Amino acid sequence: QLVLYEIEKDGVLFELLLHPVLKSRQIVVFGNGRVHKHAALPFFHRLSWYSDVACSSVWYFDPSLYLGQARLCWGYGTNQRWYLRDIAAILEKIFEKLNISGNTRLFYGSSGGGFTSIMLACMLRGKAEVINPQYFPFQYYPSTVEQMQRSCLKAGEALQEERVNAVALFRREGFVPYIHCTQNAAAS
Repeated sequence: QLVLYEIEKDGVLFELLLHPVLKSRQIVVFGNGRVHKHAALPFFHRLSWYSDVACSSVWYFDPSLYLGQARLCWGYGTNQRWYLRDIAAILEKIFEKLNISGNTRLFYGSSGGGFTSIMLACMLRGKAEVINPQYFPFQYYPSTVEQMQRSCLKAGEALQEERVNAVALFRREGFVPYIHCTQNAAAS
């Protein structure tokens, strides 16, 4: 059975769906990519898979999308607060409660959800299975990045590199997660 958790942390609402399989010591964490402009929020990509996943699973929603009109924010939050770091802290508590550790944590996503999956796998010492991720979101479609900046940044602020560059996070954390990446051969 799916359980929706709405966790208010220091004034920000974090929404996660959990499908616990108590006999399993594995978990798949699903990240969301770009959300269609007409989709209701929160939106959880690949939610229909929950009954087919044999282990516990969790879907997280990026609350950065509530900050403005952007439909993809890569967990950025604001310059004062990195929402993806908060999501990592919440996931860590879930992992503790379910007694799930290290390499039994698989982070899965495509596009923007692939990027956040890589970042979370680094922060939480898991592994990532990603499809067409953006490794460097600030190099993604300029209109998407501009929309994200208008939603997440105040006038005069610049993006913080370690939040939009997986390699910078790997260096800071001193850890590179196992990443299995499926990439479209036509992608630049």
